[in-house]
Amino acid sequence: MEKYKNDPFMNRERVKDRLRNEFRKYGKLIIAYDFDYTVHNFHNEGYSYEFVSELLRRWRPYAYLIVFSASPESRFKYIKDYLDSKDIPFDTINSEVIKRGYTRKIYYNVFLDDRAGLGETAEILYDILAEIEDGVLSYDNYESFGDLTEYEKMIVDTLRKEGMPDKDILESLKDNDSMKEVIDTVVTDDFLKNDMGMDEDTADVVLDVVDRVINDVNFDIEKETDAAVEIFNAASQIMQGETVTVDAEKIVAALGQSDSLTSLLASNSNENLNLKDNIDGTT
Repeated sequence: MEKYKNDPFMNRERVKDRLRNEFRKYGKLIIAYDFDYTVHNFHNEGYSYEFVSELLRRWRPYAYLIVFSASPESRFKYIKDYLDSKDIPFDTINSEVIKRGYTRKIYYNVFLDDRAGLGETAEILYDILAEIEDGVLSYDNYESFGDLTEYEKMIVDTLRKEGMPDKDILESLKDNDSMKEVIDTVVTDDFLKNDMGMDEDTADVVLDVVDRVINDVNFDIEKETDAAVEIFNAASQIMQGETVTVDAEKIVAALGQSDSLTSLLASNSNENLNLKDNIDGTT
């Protein structure tokens, strides 16, 4: 996916993660779906469109459902009667469930349409629904974990995707040795490149830092987490060509003094920055 690194939602996992985060935050998604050739056989060609229809039935407890069609209003009664007869759920037809009033575009989290990648979108919703029904994904919004940093939330999200129960994740976050194992398991080369969109050099640097962190005899969850957050922020800013604005002192507190790394991360200029060259002196 290297060629798509500046197009994050070309990555299916990032699409899923955004939907997961929205479900955790709000407890429901807004799913819009087309009518003809998505759930309705317009030309009576013998298709049932049962996969999408059943998918919408299963999503009913977890979503607001909008029929979003190019049909004229005079056809809405037919659409309603057809959907009712097939037990295909919906809340509105061509009308928002969240009233914004400043745009003609209806707001939704995801759209099912035969002319907008229907197959891939349906598969993504199928996978997300399976996580909800299996109890891996829930409207919890991290409440059972207390206050978490963004880095800790990332760890929680990843372990939830792997099927670890929240109570086990909570224990891991409290225990130094368990946290080392979690970091070593979660922060992999594949995760950094494919899920985080990092290039090879930046991923190598982060893996180097992670290796130093988990092998640090003075490992401290709070300090190491602060450092990890700042390093991820720095890597992201450098990848996007932005000025590096992270707090270098937090990294130094966890990983030790390094003049070259400190000057890099505290720099007000982003010209010719190379994270790999500047981290080698860290101790």
